[in-house]
Amino acid sequence: MRETGEGLAEFIDQVARDRGIQAVIECLQQLDIRFFDGEGGLRWKRPFSVQVRDPFRPDVPPDWLLHLPEGSKSELRRAILDFADRHESRCMRKHARRGNLNGMTNFLDVLRSIVQVLWTYYRQELISAKDVLDRIKRYVGLATVGIGFIDDLHPGYLATMRDNLAGDKALLRNRCTEEGFCELVAAVLFLGQVARSEIGGDGAGAPPTNLGVFREKLAGAASAVGLPLPGNQQTQDGLRALRALTEADAARWGKCL
Repeated sequence: MRETGEGLAEFIDQVARDRGIQAVIECLQQLDIRFFDGEGGLRWKRPFSVQVRDPFRPDVPPDWLLHLPEGSKSELRRAILDFADRHESRCMRKHARRGNLNGMTNFLDVLRSIVQVLWTYYRQELISAKDVLDRIKRYVGLATVGIGFIDDLHPGYLATMRDNLAGDKALLRNRCTEEGFCELVAAVLFLGQVARSEIGGDGAGAPPTNLGVFREKLAGAASAVGLPLPGNQQTQDGLRALRALTEADAARWGKCL
């Protein structure tokens, strides 16, 4: 998990059942997924990890969460959000500033891990839709063309890589295709659309609401390096990689993608 974040949501559940909620909070406070972008000529080698085979995630809260006192729920909620924000700051924003092609695997690993955890505990009613949506908006911006306003701008990873590799867009395009970069970002954006629809009071199962500005960020950044906007099947592939859907979700939202 310190290398890729793989299996973090499952690990949290196991620790909670075996060792209690305080152990989970301490784990989230202490765990830092490694930052890597290949500086110094090193090459990233993805370590061996166990792959979760079931692409669907249940949204029924486990027993330990159902019976957790409200004070402990608040502590856990804060620990999860702090974990996400810490990795946004020390990994995702750093990648977006530096724009090193060799960091793409690490950028996507961090993005995947924190979104998986946020979405798991949103669906289990520990984290609010607004908590998820606010962060997903930033993540999509950081992955593509940047975030912020005139006096507080932050670059986007894909745009910075494009500038750094101005003489070799084909290399960037090929690497994005190999890593499924746009597919994963499109899947994250889709989860933001779902969360946005549920903030409006429609509740779980409401049709996803289009976040047009953020979709344009993804489309514009992809087009600038010669990549198409991911279609239905590619976005579903990204959602399965995130393990963010129940089977009912996949059936309900298939035509909305």
